[in-house]
Amino acid sequence: MKLHTEDPRITAYVLGELTPEDAAAVEAAAEEDPAVKAAIEETGAFGEMLSESLFAPKPQLRPAQRQAILLAAREPEKITNLVKIPDSRHQRKSWIVSLAAAALLLFAFVLFSRAPVFSPKLADRDVTRPARPTAPVTEAQPGIDGEWRTIPINIAMLPAPGPVDASQVSRTFAGSAAPASTISRLAAARDEAIARAGSKFYDEAADSLKDKPVPAE
Repeated sequence: MKLHTEDPRITAYVLGELTPEDAAAVEAAAEEDPAVKAAIEETGAFGEMLSESLFAPKPQLRPAQRQAILLAAREPEKITNLVKIPDSRHQRKSWIVSLAAAALLLFAFVLFSRAPVFSPKLADRDVTRPARPTAPVTEAQPGIDGEWRTIPINIAMLPAPGPVDASQVSRTFAGSAAPASTISRLAAARDEAIARAGSKFYDEAADSLKDKPVPAE
């Protein structure tokens, strides 16, 4: 019979778990193959080492050690060569405190890095945004006789007149979409008001300048 060195029957042979016929076959294979014989010897040596480790006698105290322990129990005040054993709980507590402090510093760094940077120049300025005027603001223009004419600035700030596509205008009234006819009518009224205000302004400007002499070049 031909055996491999990793065959489980070698271990079973060393432990005495094979039948007489199988044990005889393993012995015959060991006589024919030196590698199988070496594997049997190695497995047997390893088994002996395990047996010695498992069934070895327990270590015993020497008489001097036993006497020192009994003396320390009876008269603890006479002991002078004490060895302090470090408390692992204290070390663990110090480690937790250090970790918590590092986490707190990291949190503070992230918090302050996202805060706005203080600038002395900005501190001296009034950065309050001015409120938008609710009433029409007017600008004075001098006339011929020293009188002042006014034109609403909010009209000048409106966009130039132009065609309005009612389908592209998004308006809502009371939570519902406004009708297209209403949007078109409002857009037309806005365009007409802008055109009328601009025409009136230019007419008044022309009237105020028609009697003034043209400056010589």
